[in-house]
Amino acid sequence: MIISCIFSFSPVSLAIYSPIIVYTHKYSDYCTITFPWIHGQKLFHTSAAVFMFVFPLVFISVCYAKIWVKLKTSRVPGRIGFTQQGQRSNKLHRSLRLILVVVLTFAVSWFLEHSIIVWRVWDPDSNSDTFLTLTAISKVVLYCNSAINPFIYPFAGTGFTQHVICCRKKKKRKPVVLVKVTSV
Repeated sequence: MIISCIFSFSPVSLAIYSPIIVYTHKYSDYCTITFPWIHGQKLFHTSAAVFMFVFPLVFISVCYAKIWVKLKTSRVPGRIGFTQQGQRSNKLHRSLRLILVVVLTFAVSWFLEHSIIVWRVWDPDSNSDTFLTLTAISKVVLYCNSAINPFIYPFAGTGFTQHVICCRKKKKRKPVVLVKVTSV
């Protein structure tokens, strides 16, 4: 189901960004998008923010919430003593920390970027020095997020992959019959 959701977003992404291909004009030292209708910029950037930020944020939040619930409700085979239960609880807290770090870094970095873009198209007086400074800061935060992402999983969530692996459905194994052969 998750794979089908991911692939269903691809045509939506292409459809949303196809006006860029059609309406981008290159001048001597810059490019600009000029829409033929009056509210083109507002419609384009607002819908892009919804489809490229809000929907993915909801999607990853739901997916990680399902992972957390699965981790929380999974049972470890055998009897669990106090020490093992404490270790399991500790690992679950580290996994929760990883989930929160991943979702929050995505949310904070992309929220800043999309909110500034939407602000720019809805407020015609947004070319102040403060706005330009916020735009530069949002780009730096976005680039830092992309640079930090590969390091989040190994450092923030030690043991996360072991939790995910233990929750997979295990295949039924055929019983192994040991036969002892004795010579006569």
